Amino acid sequence: MNVRRFDAAFEMSCNKIFVLGGASNAPRSGEYYDLKTNKWHKTTDLIEEQAGVTSELINDKIYLFGNQMSSKVQYYDIASDIWSYTTDFPVEGLYWATSESYAGQIYIMGGYIPSEPDNPTKMYIFDPVSETYSEDTIPSDLQRPRSVRVDDMFYLWSAGIMYSYKPINDTWKKIESASAYMIYNQEAVYYKERMMFIGGSETAGKDSPATTDITVYDPVTDDWSIIPSSINYGRHYKLSVFSKDTSLFIVGGREAITWESIKYLEYISNLEL
Repeated sequence: MNVRRFDAAFEMSCNKIFVLGGASNAPRSGEYYDLKTNKWHKTTDLIEEQAGVTSELINDKIYLFGNQMSSKVQYYDIASDIWSYTTDFPVEGLYWATSESYAGQIYIMGGYIPSEPDNPTKMYIFDPVSETYSEDTIPSDLQRPRSVRVDDMFYLWSAGIMYSYKPINDTWKKIESASAYMIYNQEAVYYKERMMFIGGSETAGKDSPATTDITVYDPVTDDWSIIPSSINYGRHYKLSVFSKDTSLFIVGGREAITWESIKYLEYISNLEL
């Protein structure tokens, strides 16, 4: 990346990986990596700083939710390279949430709001067409959750715990087998019909090294396995991972011990499971 950043928004559209906002020495900046040319390019600057965000891509627009300083929600139109505001978030100061989309709706789950300590059990559902929110709950107090969508289901996790969620009928299920494998600040992607968990650390503190292993979960058989020492850089604290064809792309996060933001995009091709 051109700028070292963490707690940013990460989304992939076609052959471009977008990295927007976050905490850095240029917090209103954005950029994208072109997988065809292997080069980074700048986007138009955000309207205002936004760190600790979660994001979602719908209809070629990237929506950023969460802002420690305000309730503003801004979105980036990829085609026009223009930022705009949408309806303010229902509460001010949300950060460290996660989000997924289903049937044109965006589900913002968990996170932390200093003024509302019970907020990690809340889920907000945003309709980009009407620009309105509704409210629901998640089954556990998750201040720094991560998530991934697999077909018509979301998987939501934090250290030591994971749930599946079906938005079509609003049902949650605890994945009991996950307790031995879920660590802090992992990210995941669905790849070759498996969930690939990358990064993270055994404890939430600065002194816990970030893992270079990949943890593999089969949601059909409920089986787990570990591929040791699979990535070059151990990462934690808001990294992201994407799949394209037979490759995995890993971007963002912070180094273990030093907590330096990682500039390097890493990719793995044809990973054997």
